[in-house]
Amino acid sequence: MDLDGLKNEWQTIAGTQRQVSADFIQKSIKQQPLTVLGKIKRSLLFEVSISWLMLALFAVWGVVTDIPFIRWYMAGVVPILVVFYAVVTRLYSYIKQQEKQFDTDLKTHLTSLHKLLLLFQKRYLQFNIAFALLCLLLATFLPLMFADNTSRAVLQAIIQAPITKQLLLIAGVLFVYAIFMILTYLFVRLWIKYLYGNYILQLEKSINDLEAL
Repeated sequence: MDLDGLKNEWQTIAGTQRQVSADFIQKSIKQQPLTVLGKIKRSLLFEVSISWLMLALFAVWGVVTDIPFIRWYMAGVVPILVVFYAVVTRLYSYIKQQEKQFDTDLKTHLTSLHKLLLLFQKRYLQFNIAFALLCLLLATFLPLMFADNTSRAVLQAIIQAPITKQLLLIAGVLFVYAIFMILTYLFVRLWIKYLYGNYILQLEKSINDLEAL
């Protein structure tokens, strides 16, 4: 084979290798968001499974307990959680449905899902903060409604106490409320980041990589 033939063959081989490398890179970039989305689905499935199990236990506890305070507390809490986790379950089902359409327009569907997950992350935090405050209020006032004679005597003594002592008691209760809500906020933020936040950021990066193709 002459020199020109060798050059032509080398260029053909090099061009083929470059094409294979480019195709491999594109395939890898397209596969990456699907991998991340799979992790988000696993997080949703984990939370949904654990949550429905806990809700079932709470509901049974509310039915079998002889303590009126617990029964009314569960009657107020469980229905709200059922609605919320029904929404989470629906989100999981929606993602599975959208995956079937990825072959048509991957970037568009992923962008739509990314916006939906960002909204879910925001609403998740807002709901849990509001729900924690509701639980705190129920845990404070429901026992007063079902107080026994001893508890009523304590309440009566508080009502008849000097105003300074009453103000100190109110300040102490509000301080406990504030600490509880701050800890709840921090915990929920960490929980969201662990289950969803990091994966949502990875999904955003993958979408940006797709746009660069």
